[in-house]
Amino acid sequence: MATFTVERLSFQHLTELPNAWQNADYLALLQQLNYDNPEALAPAELKEMCQMAITDLEPAAAAEAVLTYLFSEELKDGQ
Repeated sequence: MATFTVERLSFQHLTELPNAWQNADYLALLQQLNYDNPEALAPAELKEMCQMAITDLEPAAAAEAVLTYLFSEELKDGQ
């Protein structure tokens, strides 16, 4: 088995991963959250509306909604 040595050249905190979510992801999550007519939103508004829809939920419900969207193939009911 190969052995590697890694040297950290820099370090910074990330609050989000750039371009990790696309407009299609925000649209799908809004649909999952039963947002009325998310297709009518301008593409520039999708992220903000998705964030507002999530903050309207209780923390556990918001986490469940996002995790269900991200891992629906891997998770079973109750996980």
